[in-house]
Amino acid sequence: MIQEISMTFQSHPEYLLYVFFKEEYREFLTWSRRPMGTFCQKDCRSDMPLKAMAMGLMDAEFVQEKDGCRVKICFASDLESILKALRESEEVYSWLQSRSDKLESLILVYGLIEMDALYDMFCHIYKEKISQTDFRRFVYWHARFNDRIQ
Repeated sequence: MIQEISMTFQSHPEYLLYVFFKEEYREFLTWSRRPMGTFCQKDCRSDMPLKAMAMGLMDAEFVQEKDGCRVKICFASDLESILKALRESEEVYSWLQSRSDKLESLILVYGLIEMDALYDMFCHIYKEKISQTDFRRFVYWHARFNDRIQ
């Protein structure tokens, strides 16, 4: 399963941006440049570590010390190749915001709606060409994972 997740992210690195907000992605890049086994900051105020762990990109180990507990972080061994494939994050974020606004408009108008009907309307009304699989990933990872829809 880990290999499948890795292959998915390598072929579609933009999926990382579906989950991370801009600030979280910048924070993720900063953290990922640290040497392996680095201890993380206590003052992390974003959901970035939880999102990274949920996607299998980061692991955390709690180390008990006499002055308290510290968290040692490690990243996926293939993270560098995934990040290299993701070049234009600003372009992807602009595209995501546009799609997110469209999705939000449909949900505000229709409220509770079946997923297949939402997909059909989204493609028809906005003349979007997106596979149903990618649409579902977008709705789950970007909209639901980030609490944009309930």
